[in-house]
Amino acid sequence: MTTISIAMATYNGEKFVRKQLESLAEQIHLPSELVVTDDGSNDKTLDVIADFARTAPFPVLVHANSTRLNYRENFMRCASRCSGDLIAFCDQDDIWDRDKLSTLLEYFDMANVDLVFHDFRLIDANGNPIADMAPDLCPESVDPWTNIRGLTIVFRRKLLKYSGLWELSIDHLNPAERMAHDQWYLFLAHSFNSLQHVSRPLLSYRQHGANLYGAPSSSLTIDGGIRGNLTVVKDTLLGRPQLAQAKRSFLHQHLLGRGLASRSKLKVLEEISQREKPCDDPSLAKHLSLYRMFERSYLPRASIYKDNKLIARLRLFLTALTGGSYGLSTQGTKNALLDFYYGVLLQPSEKLGDVNLKL
Repeated sequence: MTTISIAMATYNGEKFVRKQLESLAEQIHLPSELVVTDDGSNDKTLDVIADFARTAPFPVLVHANSTRLNYRENFMRCASRCSGDLIAFCDQDDIWDRDKLSTLLEYFDMANVDLVFHDFRLIDANGNPIADMAPDLCPESVDPWTNIRGLTIVFRRKLLKYSGLWELSIDHLNPAERMAHDQWYLFLAHSFNSLQHVSRPLLSYRQHGANLYGAPSSSLTIDGGIRGNLTVVKDTLLGRPQLAQAKRSFLHQHLLGRGLASRSKLKVLEEISQREKPCDDPSLAKHLSLYRMFERSYLPRASIYKDNKLIARLRLFLTALTGGSYGLSTQGTKNALLDFYYGVLLQPSEKLGDVNLKL
């Protein structure tokens, strides 16, 4: 029989964790264990969990970190302590539907599925419904930069054998950090073409003002180029130089983050292909090629934005242009125009103003 471990990382979750624990105990298909790693809570979180453990219908294993790890490493550590065939990430403040585990378990009957993710609904701090949130994704539409929340993810234990390579990873949103736990396992499953999406909300995602990450917002985003109808020259000509400079700075960080992340993912996949010899996985080979292409595209483009001298920026742009960083697609032409204006022609400034931009 397939066993499922629940991996819950906690930190000062006293206010909501009891409701989450109760929803775990009410699962139609009970987990084989609940593994909790607490990151130094100074409220009554551990007391609530200890009280729950006394009557829980499954073993509850609690590990208190001796030093703060923060959520990325805390979740990675928690997953490593799980013994089930499958591992389900669990936040401390949500509420699971009773059939979450039983529904997801069915999809792992397919041998080529290593990770399953599902939709969710939003509730407020008092548990009142806000909205259903469907990623509007299928496995084929998940790209290397897709964000799938860990609270919706269940994955096969076999992916843990690559955990030692997590040290090589880089978060494209924050290159100073390693990849978040959920994005790491999504990256692995995506590289093996072993994803499955369940288009049903199977939990209530609580929004209470203190979430580490909340629901998606509608603020300006950049994805490959700039989404939304941004007109480059108007930013400056209509008296919005601060916005133009903010976009310039943001494009630079966007390109640099994806370039460095692509290089790190390439290193991880090269290491995996070496370990798995003979490795004839066509999906892995495809992703090795994909990240080589991303590295050759994003990093040369990012270099354009670094230099203060116009002639140097122009040379770097021409090098990227002739080196194939933009490809032959319509999107490549748009990106070249963005880089030429924001990267080459617009002189960098350190005074960017307070502009709400996000990746």
